[in-house]
Amino acid sequence: MRITVLSLIFLMSGLMVLFGCGRGEEPIDEKELAASVEDWTLTKQALEEVLQKLPRSQKKKYDSPRGRAELADRYLAEQLFYLAGKKIGIENTESAKKAIDEALRRIIIAEYYKNYVEKEARPTEKEMLEYYESNKDDFISMEVRRARHFFSKSKDKIFEMKERIDAGEKMTELTVKYSEDQTTKRDAGDLGYFNPGGFIRFVGYSQKFSDAVFSLEPMVVSDPIEWEKGWSIVVVTEVQPERLRPFDEAKSEISRIITSRRIDLAKDQAVQELKERYDARNYMQETAEQALRSPEELWNLAQTTTDSYERLRSYQEIVQRYPNSEYVPQALFMLGFVSAEELMDFVAADRYFRQVIASYPGTDVAKSADWMLQNLNKPLPEFKDLDDLHEKISEESKKSE
Repeated sequence: MRITVLSLIFLMSGLMVLFGCGRGEEPIDEKELAASVEDWTLTKQALEEVLQKLPRSQKKKYDSPRGRAELADRYLAEQLFYLAGKKIGIENTESAKKAIDEALRRIIIAEYYKNYVEKEARPTEKEMLEYYESNKDDFISMEVRRARHFFSKSKDKIFEMKERIDAGEKMTELTVKYSEDQTTKRDAGDLGYFNPGGFIRFVGYSQKFSDAVFSLEPMVVSDPIEWEKGWSIVVVTEVQPERLRPFDEAKSEISRIITSRRIDLAKDQAVQELKERYDARNYMQETAEQALRSPEELWNLAQTTTDSYERLRSYQEIVQRYPNSEYVPQALFMLGFVSAEELMDFVAADRYFRQVIASYPGTDVAKSADWMLQNLNKPLPEFKDLDDLHEKISEESKKSE
């Protein structure tokens, strides 16, 4: 067997079978094995599972008896390299130790990030449901259609074919014989599934063609349709109507949306907490402190930008870098306000408002934070600026007393 650099890259990729695959105390029937060496085994079932997870191009390459044999041989070669390396103690060489340490370091970082940073950014079931209820328009799937067509660049030919179809000849048979669309004619003109204005097999992007097809009744042969490339006769074979995707179907997408919005802040907070826990110092950062923006500059930046995440970063920087600044109480309040009113992140908002109340009890900003806590996800009174908001909240609080 010839082992190439490409083979080694393949073996070192995420497609590897774990060492000892199929290893166990009970013997395995040889009929179930794809490969083995010493006490390492690769079962046919494990090989099949790997095959199904391959990218489409790779799967096509190995989806045959000969291909499966080649795939099994790749994993067998991997295990042989492992056995040979272990026998000579290659893991004890300096280069191997360095590689193992670096690999372990990356694994630890990735696992910590996933379990302790990303976890903080992930939404609860309640938050996902609230997001879904507030953004249902985002989860409406457009109508999807499937159609067949007969294509010709000749107007005379297309009208001749329409007459023959109307006279009783089968459109599918005429398409296979005479259509000038070489992409779909073997499939009797099948254009596959597409939505309004979307990409269509052979057609590409054609609003004119799409509009015509979406005006047709299902299973009715159209009159000749003229569009950019020529002429088509179309029949819609299937219609999947517009629908609101149910919450359970949209949940994973909602989780990704909310997590992606929160992850930067979660990471910044985690890093700051760990810096304090381990007394870490960034000497380059300390050297650059003189170039940092002042609390006032950060506050003004947050007031002028329309990017909610940029605003959060500015307020966060005020709180973290200038804990004794007079801007901190308002910055904490605004972290909660932006989280609630602009990002609909009520968990983060709750945390920030409670921090304001605990850190600055009895102050006007704490009273405003308390009112915001009691009225999360409810309409706010109209206001001109932050001072006006505090005044309006004070008025609302007095009304409810």
